[in-house]
Amino acid sequence: MKKRVVFTGGPGSGKTSVLSALAELGYACVPEAGRSVIKQQIDLLGTALPWDDKTAFRDVMLATDIHQFHAGASIEKRFATDAQKSGSVTFQSTVQGESLCFYERGIIDCYGYSLLEELAMSFMLNHACQSHRYHPTVFIFPPWQEIYVNDKERKQDFTTATATYQAMIKAYQAFDYQLVEVPQISVEQRVAFILEELNVEAVHY
Repeated sequence: MKKRVVFTGGPGSGKTSVLSALAELGYACVPEAGRSVIKQQIDLLGTALPWDDKTAFRDVMLATDIHQFHAGASIEKRFATDAQKSGSVTFQSTVQGESLCFYERGIIDCYGYSLLEELAMSFMLNHACQSHRYHPTVFIFPPWQEIYVNDKERKQDFTTATATYQAMIKAYQAFDYQLVEVPQISVEQRVAFILEELNVEAVHY
């Protein structure tokens, strides 16, 4: 059985940095769908953007998240192959007999985004949240103003980032996940904290 471990929270809270650090240690990791959708839509001059058509943006993210949920096995195989080719990392494949894969946001983040933007909840969204289950422990990254920055894909202000964090709490609790808040410490310490919470022996850099 696969352990699909989700990182959630508001934007700019350090999720990507921790995911990158775990990838460097050889863990299978899946990047956030939202940023890739925004980049793709900008490149294609599309309208499924959070500042243009929020519902379309949500629906494209949902489709991407569902695909990534099922693509976890191939992602793990790719990470394992890359790790074996490189002598710099050891692929961390199993935990207590279960494979392990980290996701930066998950399907339920689309539900949280809908709460934030007061969008109608579609049947497909509700069904996907109920039928695609991640590891029961979800790591939530709190707003952190000292590291918050805007860029081409991240246009929200810090107030919106904080509201997003609150929406994600409501969303994951609605589907009975246990939220563990990741403390505002260094990337290396955050990695160690997460692995300890999952009862995984920490791997040193």
